Amino acid sequence: MLSTLLSRIGELNPQLFREVKGRCKFRNLAIAVIFSSTVQLLLYLFFSSRLPIEFETFHRYCTGIIPPDWQGYTQIPLSRDRFCQQDAFGYLLPETLNWHLWWLDLFVSLSIIGIFVLLVGGTYLLVADLSKESHRGTLGFICLSPQSPQSIVFGKMLGVPILLYWLVALALPFHLTAGLKAEIPLPLILSFYALSLVSCFFFYSAAILYGLIGTGFGTFQALGSSSVVLGFLALMTWRFFGDSGEIISFSPADGLIGLYPGAILPYLISTTPHSLDTIGYLNVKDFVQLTWFNWHLFDRASGMMVFAIANNLLLTYGVWRGLKRRFHNPNIAIVSRLDSYYLSGCAAVILLGFTVQHHVWQHDDYRLYYNFSILSVVTLIAFLGLSFALSSQPQTLQNWARYRHQMRQNPRNLLKDLLWGEKSPATLAIALNLLIVASIFSIGIFVFPFKTYRIPALLGLGVTVSIILIYTSAIQWILMLKTPKRSLWALLTAAIAISLPLASFALLGIPVHGSSAWLWLFSAVPVLAAEYIRPSTILISLLVQWSAIALIHIGFAQHLRKLGESSSPTISV
Repeated sequence: MLSTLLSRIGELNPQLFREVKGRCKFRNLAIAVIFSSTVQLLLYLFFSSRLPIEFETFHRYCTGIIPPDWQGYTQIPLSRDRFCQQDAFGYLLPETLNWHLWWLDLFVSLSIIGIFVLLVGGTYLLVADLSKESHRGTLGFICLSPQSPQSIVFGKMLGVPILLYWLVALALPFHLTAGLKAEIPLPLILSFYALSLVSCFFFYSAAILYGLIGTGFGTFQALGSSSVVLGFLALMTWRFFGDSGEIISFSPADGLIGLYPGAILPYLISTTPHSLDTIGYLNVKDFVQLTWFNWHLFDRASGMMVFAIANNLLLTYGVWRGLKRRFHNPNIAIVSRLDSYYLSGCAAVILLGFTVQHHVWQHDDYRLYYNFSILSVVTLIAFLGLSFALSSQPQTLQNWARYRHQMRQNPRNLLKDLLWGEKSPATLAIALNLLIVASIFSIGIFVFPFKTYRIPALLGLGVTVSIILIYTSAIQWILMLKTPKRSLWALLTAAIAISLPLASFALLGIPVHGSSAWLWLFSAVPVLAAEYIRPSTILISLLVQWSAIALIHIGFAQHLRKLGESSSPTISV
């Protein structure tokens, strides 16, 4: 039966057949069954050990009310409705225990474990597999096969983590039983499964794209990518379950909630027959306060589902565009110029919606400016990544420069080539992306009540744009060099340029206000000091920064022109 199934899989998707056949051995399947069953048993025993024991007075899972004549004493300040009722012999009455809450805690724990296993484990397996294929020299053959890129990527996505899927599938009956016994509606449980699948689709697509463009780093590549996913999930889980209780920050960081599958869990919990104070975590009331452009999209589970799925699918679409581009041509830029313009515009609108939440500016004008400062930092990081994604290979730039040098008598429209072409330098395209983002942010500054912070916000935006142009121009110059590991050198240069001024300010004790505050205008976060500096000083700094940008671009153009001139005689001989 298994051989027949594999044969049918091979007819539909040869790549999937190759992956499944190499992994679905009886030994591997049996180990997965034993491991999954052991983890489920240990988790069940762990939660069983958390049930109240004999002669215990108060407990989370007790539902009794303290009798009026009770005169006992406890050092634990628990609620009066968590009294453990006992019989005449001092034994607990099982029917008085809150079994629904016990099953709910078990359900939530299984959900979080499943999210980590699927996303972290799947990312590691996919990137490690592509790195191994590259090391063996078989990745090129796969890319040159007659199969479509979609067929190969789906084969990898479904086949490489097949044992991980089997591991999680074995735990689904236990997880579903726990949810139903906690009296969570079945449609909401299924919605959690659907959101988890969509998240896996995005993270796995991004992992495959990273595996294709980052070959050559070996095991470190898989460990690095899975560590990033682990850090993101750990941060989001800490926000949801941490002692601070600040699930919602009312800042641009709330946009990350849409990428976390556990974001739907508060809505599942709110349907159970317990008070939110009794449950003690994932209070859905926090999400009710969350808005996007003052729209209460997160009042219901359906709103959160639509937002999360839309975000994941939008990002997945962008990743797949990059996969199709790089699959058969590793020398082309990951993102096309046109796609980058759409991507920048959509990202700017989404992040601006979380920056100007009504809960922020109705209480404190400065909080709106503070959110804008966070948005500026996010923009800087995003454009550093976009600079790598839009860059072409040095040989491609050299060929383009040679063509421009030979076609001097009949030049094409240079501006059109720089904005829309695939082989030209990406500096002007990055500038246009910055213009799109800055225009959207400027509209937000004028529309929403920044009040006394409107001018500092506009000036801070201008300085931030200048700093980003300096960083991205330097990165483009480094990526044009024919040196080994040039991407790593560009990344280190950007990291030093960002961290060195900030570290110097911290060591020297230079605050964002005071006589030396103007130095912050040349750091990665100039918007922090914009409110304390006179506009004339900011304009002077802008003049200095644009002079530096002009010098960088003049040097960049001269170097590119020399490349075209030096290679032209060789081609003409």
